[in-house]
Order: sequence, then structure tokens, then C-alpha cells
Amino acid sequence: MDKRPQKEIIRSRTKSIELIYKLMRDKKSHTVNTVISASGVGYYGDRADELLTEDSAPGTDFPANVCLQWEHAADTGESLGLRIVKFRTGVILDATNGALAALAKPVKFGLGSPLGSGKQWLSWVHEEDVINMYLFAIENESLNGDYNMVAPNPATNKQLTQAVAKQLHRPLWLPKVPAFALQLALGEMSAMVLASQKASAQKVEDTGFKFKYPTLTWALKEIYK
Repeated sequence: MDKRPQKEIIRSRTKSIELIYKLMRDKKSHTVNTVISASGVGYYGDRADELLTEDSAPGTDFPANVCLQWEHAADTGESLGLRIVKFRTGVILDATNGALAALAKPVKFGLGSPLGSGKQWLSWVHEEDVINMYLFAIENESLNGDYNMVAPNPATNKQLTQAVAKQLHRPLWLPKVPAFALQLALGEMSAMVLASQKASAQKVEDTGFKFKYPTLTWALKEIYK
């Protein structure tokens, strides 16, 4: 298997922040004191029903390795006296882009179906809460280290599919798409669809951050209003 695309993905995450730090070292008069990095909950790998906190061990698959190296590269900024905040981003719910748009498309045509077992957990977050969390991190200098950027109520793939179908007033009548079919169609990418990550939002909530859309129902109502 050709490893070049994987190497390029890792380089795009690590070399970019290394370049920024180099420029900061070269220009001593800069006024930057904070770096906010965004990796993902893929950091944890496929973890079934385990509730994942920021102290949970990283996974061992490729997405986890990308996130791990990404965060390590960001952490080197501590030598510059910077405050480093690392957000492990979940699936951002947006009507026109990303995972939700892809999932909703067949649902709109009455062809929606859970993927694989449907039991895999998906840690989601509304796009507005993503923006608010970045602003919160900028404005609150007490934040430091890693935080799961996820809503407090994760959902399974089946629950998300059902919630979207209900919001769009569409039936779900097709059987689940079996894992082997996804593996044939998507190859290695199927691992990202079938992986289960049930990430906790408790740490960021403990800082005082308030989610505008803490439940899937509220989030989807706003998105499809």
C-alpha cells in the first residue's frame, strides 16, 4: 500500500505549525501569547462504548497517529512560553458540508440507513458551539492543554440517522448498510465511518463554557429550521 498520502497528511498538520514557530523564533518582537490547535476525537481510535476523557490513551490507527503527532507538534510551542490549547474536534454539524450533509442526502430521498451496526458512537458538535468555544478559549487565559470539542450528548450512528429522518420528515425503511459493503466501497476510509468515539464534554464544561446546542434535537432543529 502506498504510504505517501498518509505522510502528506501528517506533514500538512505538523510542518505548518513548525513553520509558524520558526517565524516566531526569528521575530522576537512578536506579540503572540496563545496558540489554539484543532486535532480531532480520532485521537482516541475506535473505542466502542468507552467514555473518552482527555486523559484516555490515544488509539493506534492512522487517524489517531495523525492527531497524536499534530498535538505533539503544537506542544513544542511551550518552549516559546506560549499558552497552548488543543481542541479534539468531533463531527461538526453543518447542513451544507461535512458528515451531516453526506448522511442527510440519502435520507432526503427516503434512502437513509444506519451504517454498519449503527451502534458506533459519534461525538458531534453544532458549528455555532465550535465558534463559541474558540472565542471562549481566546478570551479565557485559564484554558490550557487539551479539550474535547464535542457536545455533552453523543449519539450512535443509528440515533443520528433516525433524528435526521425525523427532522426531515422522511421514513427509514432500508436495512443497515453492512460493514463489509462499506469496506468494499470506501476501503481504508470505511474505518472512519465505522469507528466509535464516545467523547466526554465534561472538562470544557467545568471551565464554565455553556453549550448553546447541548442536545441533538435542538441542534438539528436549528440546522433545518
